[in-house]
Amino acid sequence: MSKKLFIETLGCAMNVRDSEHMIAELNAQEGYELTDDAREADLILINTCSVREKPVHKLFSELGGFNKLKKEGAKIGVCGCTASHLGKEIIKRAPYVNFVLGARNVSKIGEVIYRDKAVEIDIDFDESQFAFKDFRSSPYKAYINISIGCDKQCTFCIVPKTRGDEISIPADLIVAEARKAAESGAKEVFLLGQNVNNYGRRFSGQHEKVNFTELLRRVSAVEGIERIR
Repeated sequence: MSKKLFIETLGCAMNVRDSEHMIAELNAQEGYELTDDAREADLILINTCSVREKPVHKLFSELGGFNKLKKEGAKIGVCGCTASHLGKEIIKRAPYVNFVLGARNVSKIGEVIYRDKAVEIDIDFDESQFAFKDFRSSPYKAYINISIGCDKQCTFCIVPKTRGDEISIPADLIVAEARKAAESGAKEVFLLGQNVNNYGRRFSGQHEKVNFTELLRRVSAVEGIERIR
């Protein structure tokens, strides 16, 4: 029998894409299959948001509920921006949580599930060139990250402290992902970033310098893509 994964996603479209990445990695590496019933899950993940205060409060009430209904031996993991923000405090307040995985550390999901009380929240971790396995919630639309993090320091926003400094994802990886999505039926792509107009200002390695306008031109040239958002 395959292992079952239940995942609850709170917050923005970028969190939705992070959840899709975790689903894909856990399926490919560990054979997890999705379930919409947390009671039958072997692994319960909450992908959190910390932009507003209410989702943070909601997290701990949700955790308590999942702890009561989970089956024996099931693990609970907290991921996303609140994980980055609170870190070890989550396990301190909810000791039944098995691991905490920050928003900048999504690619580590396959390893933290085996490290009890693991806390991976490095906001300087660079996964801009990590080749995630493929999973999309909808066959007709695709979320594609074009950058991670944010360089702005707006007084009302916690994102730079949960997702780190801004790094653009190489254009060839983005176009390849758009092409792969189109080949499997996607008609619409959502290009995701905290500040998409900044695209191309910083890459983590030696990559072709492409700005947002040029990126739009390249994605729009992908056969089968009818709308870009």
